[in-house]
Amino acid sequence: MNRETSQHPISVSRISIFGKICLYMLITIAVSQSISAQPSLEATYNMIRSGDKLIKQTVESTNPGQAGEDIIWDFSRQKITNKEHYLSYIEYQDSIIIGYENRTYYKYRSINDTLYMTGYSTPTQFTSYIAPICHLPFPFSYKDSVSFSLNGIGRYCDRIDLQIHGNETLQADAWGTIILPSNDTLHHALRLHSERRIANRASPHNIISAELPPPIPSDSITIYTEKDSMQTHITTYRWYADGYRYPVFETKESTSYLYGKKVYHHSTAYLYSPDKQAILSEDLDNPARLAATDTKSLQKNRVSQDALSDYHIYQQDNHLIIEYRLNRPADCSFLLFDYTGRTISGRKAIKKPAGINREEIPLDSSITGECLLRFTVNKKVYGEKIIQKP
Repeated sequence: MNRETSQHPISVSRISIFGKICLYMLITIAVSQSISAQPSLEATYNMIRSGDKLIKQTVESTNPGQAGEDIIWDFSRQKITNKEHYLSYIEYQDSIIIGYENRTYYKYRSINDTLYMTGYSTPTQFTSYIAPICHLPFPFSYKDSVSFSLNGIGRYCDRIDLQIHGNETLQADAWGTIILPSNDTLHHALRLHSERRIANRASPHNIISAELPPPIPSDSITIYTEKDSMQTHITTYRWYADGYRYPVFETKESTSYLYGKKVYHHSTAYLYSPDKQAILSEDLDNPARLAATDTKSLQKNRVSQDALSDYHIYQQDNHLIIEYRLNRPADCSFLLFDYTGRTISGRKAIKKPAGINREEIPLDSSITGECLLRFTVNKKVYGEKIIQKP
């Protein structure tokens, strides 16, 4: 995103008592209303189902953006490659579903509204987890998190036995609006962030045919992992949007270390086409949820004919950052007031292009507590109450 700042701060010393009352009334009337409920993953809407088939399109790697509330992620400029991955799910046994993608089989089990992975296999390696690992718990909402240990056994090229151990943390670290490389704009999106550290240790024993070894205690996993010469760190971000069973976007970064030295690094991103997900068979719940989400989004975006589509406000150091999306070019101005109605700082009206824009408003470090931000887009006034941090 290009940084665009105006060089003409507005300076107004005081306003009358009547002016203050009018200002507060104007701000109060214009304050935007957020969607009442934050997005949440539910088993009814987001549990994988046998018979589902998806297409993942490879996208050039990108920064996943920041965490927080009401974020706008704009991936519209990311180039979609011609490479496609086909992902399908088939029922294997009761409560067990096999996911197949890129010559790899993933084995899942649903237990008490939580989706676990029990193992996976590729043409050269198979892995079985001694205790199933959590893949997706339900329900799962913003700021929810779960941490767990990984203990498994495997075999490489049908000759070398492996012991696998590590740990992983999964957190719903953000929600907001995502603009996909396909130019679809999806509101009410929840982002899941996972950090996995794992090590494979070649075993001299035939552990596959022998009795399964006991799991490594969770408080010792980190020690065991750090002692291994070869370690892998995988960072994954997945965006889920209301009305779609599977993620709509994903980024993945994998880094391998040998004796603490980085020896391999790869990052990529995937687009799960919303159009393809919208026609999954035997899914009556998500279309209804999507329709409800669209209705709420119209309220949040103040209908499509408004120039302002979305905005996100946060404090960074001694500046107030406003990131906003315009449906078309518009004149935008910003004023920040303290609780007495005195202007702290601002930006005069300037023409801004359509798309994502960013404004930085300097904050007075001597002022803490409640402030009011008033911003105007093509003569339409919006307002937000700001709590200035010390």
